[in-house]
Amino acid sequence: MFSIKLNFDVNKWQTDRLESKTNRLMALCTHCSLEWISEKNVLYVESLFHTSFGTTAWQCRRCGAIVADGRYPEQAQIYWGKHPKEWLKREKNFVKQARKMGLI
Repeated sequence: MFSIKLNFDVNKWQTDRLESKTNRLMALCTHCSLEWISEKNVLYVESLFHTSFGTTAWQCRRCGAIVADGRYPEQAQIYWGKHPKEWLKREKNFVKQARKMGLI
């Protein structure tokens, strides 16, 4: 005779699922905002990272990702300024995932 015991914790499953979705959302975040200024014919790239007083870490205002390297925000600005079409695709995916999570 065989007996099978199945143990499933729903609360742990939900927290793990939320954590993986949050990590996926952080990976999709561009950490920058782009704005086209038509009068000057310029693409303005603004970093969403800020640093709190007394810390050296940088945190994204939108997704909450924490970066220890102070050069990353500048590198992200340069990259997304050179690749605005990729930024738009990534931004659409970010909004789609945020809607699935119920954040928007």
